[in-house]
Amino acid sequence: MAKLSSVQFPVPHQSVFLLFDSFQLRAISRPFSDISLDIVEWAEDAVIFHTDPNPLFRQSGFSGEMVKFALLKAPFWRDSLRKIGEIVVWLPGQNEDTTWDLLQNLPLSAKSVKQLYLSADGQVKLM
Repeated sequence: MAKLSSVQFPVPHQSVFLLFDSFQLRAISRPFSDISLDIVEWAEDAVIFHTDPNPLFRQSGFSGEMVKFALLKAPFWRDSLRKIGEIVVWLPGQNEDTTWDLLQNLPLSAKSVKQLYLSADGQVKLM
């Protein structure tokens, strides 16, 4: 895991962007419809969403066709991410030395995590 500001571009397409607030979506994705935004805000903690990247984010070096993100609502994770103060990038399956000692496992690392595609216009697909 690393802060987005310290990640070397291009960001790998397998990366999952960890958010603590839905306003952070503006930096990485296209604007959402109210329906898509409601789905993100009301979803369970263990959901990885896929969506189209913000064109400016793609120009800055994002290498994938779709952005993957999760809005973490569990108090430990929400508070930890808020203290970090920016989007955190997680690359699943990568064994790296992390700069943070984590007291709880990331809820997204389980194989049972749901994945949904959300389009900016409200289309939803189970992946």
